[in-house]
Amino acid sequence: MFPVAKSFVKRPTQIGLTGAGLAVVALVGLIDRFTPPQMLFSIFYLPAIVVVTWLAGRIPGMIVAAASTLAWLIVNERQGLTPAFVPYWNAATGGLVFLAVVFLLAALKSLTIQLEQRVAARTEELSQAEQRFRQMAEGINDVFYMMDLDRSQVIYVNPAYEQIWGQTCASFYQHPDSKLAAVFPEDRFRIPTAVAGADVEYRITRPTGGVRWIHERTYPIYNESGAIYRLAGIAEDITGRKSLERKILAVTDEEQGRIGRDIHDGLCQHLTATLLATRLLHEDLAVRHAPEAAAAGQISTFLEGAISQARAVARGLDPVKVEANGLLSALEELAETVQSLDRIQCDFQTDGRVCITDHAAAVQLYRIAQEAVTNALKHSQAKRIELTLRRESDCLELTIRDDGVGISEPLPEGAGMGLQTLRYRASLIGAQLEIQGSINSGTRVSCTVPYQTVSK
Repeated sequence: MFPVAKSFVKRPTQIGLTGAGLAVVALVGLIDRFTPPQMLFSIFYLPAIVVVTWLAGRIPGMIVAAASTLAWLIVNERQGLTPAFVPYWNAATGGLVFLAVVFLLAALKSLTIQLEQRVAARTEELSQAEQRFRQMAEGINDVFYMMDLDRSQVIYVNPAYEQIWGQTCASFYQHPDSKLAAVFPEDRFRIPTAVAGADVEYRITRPTGGVRWIHERTYPIYNESGAIYRLAGIAEDITGRKSLERKILAVTDEEQGRIGRDIHDGLCQHLTATLLATRLLHEDLAVRHAPEAAAAGQISTFLEGAISQARAVARGLDPVKVEANGLLSALEELAETVQSLDRIQCDFQTDGRVCITDHAAAVQLYRIAQEAVTNALKHSQAKRIELTLRRESDCLELTIRDDGVGISEPLPEGAGMGLQTLRYRASLIGAQLEIQGSINSGTRVSCTVPYQTVSK
């Protein structure tokens, strides 16, 4: 009651409050003087004591309490109470009660002030902490959000959400599922629903029709008892990086293709001409029965091997010809090359329902198969390798399976440049890469990509 009064009424001075309290005591004493002795009127001194003590402090309250005791004594004496010590006894006991009220109120007031100060200090700390948090969260270009455990309520999202998703923060607060609804349907399998943290890349469609690549990381938040009760996430727009990666890889593949064509059209032709000249020399030396004829024949054999190897390198550098559905031909030729050079049975199978028109995606799929086969040749000690390319519903699945020694699962983080290359190439075309294997049971590499991605 009294703190509320203080917040609306300007606090008077201690002297003024003390004087007003004494005036009230005098008025109560005057009224008490004309009341019958049997009526207990001492309780009406307390309001003045309470108000002065609470608003002016302990000393003014003690003064008003003393004045109340004196007024009560005077009234009792004039009322002629008997025996003679009764007025003094009443005044003494009443004075002790009045003083007790003063000290209790003063202590309560002190505790109240301390509590208010602590609350104010804590509120200020929280306000500053919230201000620092908002300055940090609203100053970054990445989306930062916090949701409850079942993702049904958004606790906080920073303004970057509007820039990247193209939707208002208010819409995300009202409809927490709107964030996921913007994700490409074929990419939604990448977003885990488990509580554990995740690190994923996916595409979203903005309301204006634009497409953005997103790199999102989520983290569990624990309460004081150690239980997970919230989720926090950071979503970064990596569209520019993805575009640059595609351009760099396209330039790399184009340069490899140019080198392959140069080897085929330049070096191979030069070696072929040299081979013809060497054969003519061999025939001439053989006609003359010259001892150098055998050496010339051996040189011809070496040149034939060099030409075969140069052509194989050229095909490896420029393997895919899209206009002839070249991925199928390239994979079939890869299997034949492996079988002829490495003495390992290597087969390629397809269901005939595959038509790939996206050259960049075709090249990446071929490189994934090539890398997986190379890893099998180097590490698996396999006797048989199977390459399979087939269409499954709305997806295209490329599988490379061997019967070698296998690998242990789960795969360690950062395991092998070959495996990292496979994952990287799969991410460039929005494909899902799975590597499965066990000791002495071989390894299976599966790359699944939406069919519309490779046939557009």
